[in-house]
Amino acid sequence: MTHSPPMDGSQPFADAEPAQTAARPMLPFDVDPYALRARELLRAGRACLRDAVGEAASAVPGILRADPQASEAFALLEHEGLLDPAVFARRYLNALIAPSLTQERQQRRAEQLGAWFELVGLPLSASVELMWLALRLLHRAVAQLPWPHERRSALAAILTARMRQELKVQMEGQYRLSLDRHRLVVELEQWCMHAGSWPEFVTGAMNRLSGRLGLVALALGRPDSDARIIYEFTSSGFAPYMEAIQSMGIGSLVMDTRSTFGHSPQARAWRSRSIESNRSYLVDRGAAPWAAAAHAAGIHSSAAFPIDDPEGRVIAILALYGQWPRQFESEPTRLFMQALRQVFAQAYAEFGRRSRAGIIPAEVRRTHLQLLSRGAVRLVYQPIIDLQSGKPIAVEALARLEDGGTAFIPPVDFLAGFGGAELNRLFVLGLRMGLRQLAQWDAQSVSLGLTLNLPPTVLVHAECVRWIQDALARTRIDPSRLMLELLEDEETSATAMRDVAIQQLATLGVRLVMDDFGSGYSNLWRLRSLPFHSVKFDRQLLSDLDGAAPQKQQFLAALMGVARSLGLRTVLEGIETPVRLRHARVLGADAGQGFALSPPMLAEDVAEWTRSFQPDWVH
Repeated sequence: MTHSPPMDGSQPFADAEPAQTAARPMLPFDVDPYALRARELLRAGRACLRDAVGEAASAVPGILRADPQASEAFALLEHEGLLDPAVFARRYLNALIAPSLTQERQQRRAEQLGAWFELVGLPLSASVELMWLALRLLHRAVAQLPWPHERRSALAAILTARMRQELKVQMEGQYRLSLDRHRLVVELEQWCMHAGSWPEFVTGAMNRLSGRLGLVALALGRPDSDARIIYEFTSSGFAPYMEAIQSMGIGSLVMDTRSTFGHSPQARAWRSRSIESNRSYLVDRGAAPWAAAAHAAGIHSSAAFPIDDPEGRVIAILALYGQWPRQFESEPTRLFMQALRQVFAQAYAEFGRRSRAGIIPAEVRRTHLQLLSRGAVRLVYQPIIDLQSGKPIAVEALARLEDGGTAFIPPVDFLAGFGGAELNRLFVLGLRMGLRQLAQWDAQSVSLGLTLNLPPTVLVHAECVRWIQDALARTRIDPSRLMLELLEDEETSATAMRDVAIQQLATLGVRLVMDDFGSGYSNLWRLRSLPFHSVKFDRQLLSDLDGAAPQKQQFLAALMGVARSLGLRTVLEGIETPVRLRHARVLGADAGQGFALSPPMLAEDVAEWTRSFQPDWVH
């Protein structure tokens, strides 16, 4: 039954006692509902007020039946054992009329309640109906108290003031949660502009989302070759859920619709190319297999949406896990998820193409990050040979991770999972280790240069130049012996910043190498105008010569001619066979690198190898 306020402006308790004077009724604006007198009156009338609260709480089912949204929401909460509507209403109203209630406590609780109504998609009208019914019953109880009219009027005004404040702050809480959604989207858009890579963006986005708006956990994954969803990035709250799944022996998410485990929101989102949700693990058959594990982790609903690449292909699924049932069903929440989807798609368009390597499961990525944080990095060195004299002139330092086993973890297995902070640390570690090793070889009368990859995100870091300066100063290595390989790609958003950084590095005296020249994008104007020392040609150009196609050899020769005309040294990598070595020498490359000359080796083997190396083309 729906209760509506009286339309004639009469006071609900006005007929309890004939008015003796024409005094103005006390209004809620006239009283401080938390003052000492308010506490005394509420304490004195506590017994009859509690009876009125009990009557109001017993009417809650009728209020809910009149509002389908509220009815469904509270039914799910009750079904999952989270909340009994009548018990909730009784406790809530008793707290509202408690003599000890302070304004600060009511403000905090009412704001949380308003935000919660917005979060689970409950219309605030349900709260308004309950409050109005409770107020009418409370006023009726006050009217029956054997008190003077002035005292009853004061207590009624106190109750009205508290109810009015409650509704006002609930509305503010509802608005603030809506505003928080908007702020989160703006925050993620700004983060997209500052993140340096796809892993860094995803990790930072999850950190910003986790724990807000009722989000217990987040996970980003994609199907592997067996159509199982593998999670590449997860928030901290996801670990308890996965642990519960494993301990309970529950199956993994799959894409196969014939499987019991193939109807989760993630699988549905991948197939439908749209947002999918699970309002409750107890009523959504597709999510039911994981209900026990979800509840053990404090999760009661979930949603998922696909992330598209610029060509409109789905490349991953982002799953969100909620604290409450029905958390992802309201229209404002759907709009919020749509905005999130657009931000993630924008970030992937900016960074994601660098991360199209194989899937790195989240637990493997965490292991790699732990190894890096402990400094468990080992460098191997591949010699670079002067193709005219046959002398080793430098080594390229190649990073590996050490996990305590007999084999190292190669970059292809971990680089795609590193964000900007990890790439910074890896570069600094490699730089310091490589320069110290040069000093040790110097002590053995072996003089070599060191080549090191400098990722674009590290290049533009504000501390990059200082890192290099400090490492050179500590080891007293001549800057000209350090060669930094810079990868040129098609992203131009940070071109100006990179050019400034390149000029700053050149002033240190280090030598700059444009890596993968000829791989599809190289700005010849920038190559001419910036202080590069060498160009390293993409290995694919040399491998294309295996078929002895004259036009391909002519193309590579022309590119090398352009480099020479700009006064740049030419380096060919990917010399893996004697045939490619012969091609490299015929083309007149200054230097070469590849397995036909030497595989990468440990630092302790370099000095002896350098002394004993004798190329067969030098007599």
